[in-house]
Amino acid sequence: MNINKSFIFLPCLVLTLSSCGDSFNTLRELPVKEADLSAINLSHYEKSKGAWDDKMTFTAKEDIAYVYGKFAKTYTKEAKRSNYKTSEEDCEHIYILTLPRNEDEAVFAEVRFYVYSHTDGTMVMPNGDAYAFYGNAYYQTFNQIKEHFQIAKQDYRLTVNGADVSPDAPESGQYKVGHLFSFKVEIVTDVTFHVFLDQEEVIKWKTDGILGGYDYFEFMMPSRDCTLTITGDKYFADRDYDFSELFFWAKWIDETNLKGIQTEDGYIGVDPETAETVVRYSEDERDLSYNLDIIKNGKLRKAIDYQEAEGGWYRKVTFFRDDETGFSFEILNGNYLNLPWNDFSSPQAFEYVDGEKIPKISYGEIVSE
Repeated sequence: MNINKSFIFLPCLVLTLSSCGDSFNTLRELPVKEADLSAINLSHYEKSKGAWDDKMTFTAKEDIAYVYGKFAKTYTKEAKRSNYKTSEEDCEHIYILTLPRNEDEAVFAEVRFYVYSHTDGTMVMPNGDAYAFYGNAYYQTFNQIKEHFQIAKQDYRLTVNGADVSPDAPESGQYKVGHLFSFKVEIVTDVTFHVFLDQEEVIKWKTDGILGGYDYFEFMMPSRDCTLTITGDKYFADRDYDFSELFFWAKWIDETNLKGIQTEDGYIGVDPETAETVVRYSEDERDLSYNLDIIKNGKLRKAIDYQEAEGGWYRKVTFFRDDETGFSFEILNGNYLNLPWNDFSSPQAFEYVDGEKIPKISYGEIVSE
């Protein structure tokens, strides 16, 4: 059968739950044993969609086992429920489980589950007996079933870029979910290669650690079309980066050892002999706190459309520790951070996600200009 799905695994059985002092501690099992089933038919209504999903029929033994296991045991209140709602307007979910028997498929049992909220639901047995159960037990069950069978049976496309640096990189094509890929990437001079599956980096699990050797990678095919990229750009992923991911020294600075902040403002493309710069320095706690927060909590994003400017202005920011050690970086034209390396062809530049909060000195003094 063809249905959509993805991995979500949530417990559907609760041994003892209480609601307003009344316990759901009586076990109700499905009226037909798994081994006696020829199939399972499942119908499902979801209020948020305002519609019934297509009826699903499971006939393979492993499929029957999976779906049966989702409903096999339900913990209810002991007493029967005489008054309960069955209309679509009153239910978040409705499940109708039809259980044909092996010996005669015309003979079947039907069990219904009406879910009113996360804490309330009604289970109706084939003979009409009804029992209250904790609604959360079946709140996500249908999504789990859809996702399980999509993952188990559907192929997805893998597109591979940068395979020329690997002697055994995967080929672009269709693969089953869970297919294991193993490959290696050569260790060369001047560049370290990184592997990304879409925007997530695949971490090497082994390395030869020598020039001419290899780094080794593994990953499993996810439940989606995806792209594998092998690149020398460590910051290939289009995501928010912590400051310390770009400037490792930020991890060495904190409120216990930060002594002062210095900024140098100047102009780009100006003759150094005639260039005018303004240098400010501060040990004021307000300046220290403001700028420390930026390198500890500020987020940076790669500037995809960045082009080197022939003019404009720059700000060089230096953090001084109490041992007089200084660590610096540059901001170009207000928001772009200039990094000291390239990804082969393009300058690496990042910008603050919060462009309104960039390093500055508000309470210090001008020491030169």
